[in-house]
Amino acid sequence: RPLNQAADRLRRRGNISFNRGSLGRAAGFYTQAIAQDPGDALLFSNRSITLTKLGAPHAGLADADEAVRLDSTWHKAHARRGAALAGLRRHAAAAEAYARASELEAGELEAAQRVAAA
Repeated sequence: RPLNQAADRLRRRGNISFNRGSLGRAAGFYTQAIAQDPGDALLFSNRSITLTKLGAPHAGLADADEAVRLDSTWHKAHARRGAALAGLRRHAAAAEAYARASELEAGELEAAQRVAAA
């Protein structure tokens, strides 16, 4: 899928803000990026963890669910779902989401190892 450069610039600004602990700013940048590219699972994933850390796990879960809908094979989307569910104290569902993330990540690592060996 082609990279939306405007959304990517906003995502990078969000990442910088997130890493500096400016979670509100980060969420704003991710929201702007999503407006530019609403089909990008990474953007929803990033906003999901940001909102969860801001104490808004319901909103974080909605974004994680959208990231999973957009790319159900990406382990990080499921991990973000697990984090939001844990924030909601839905521990059994969080454990399931983390287990799915782990399965998918193991598959990604195995595929990468196969490519490297080829």
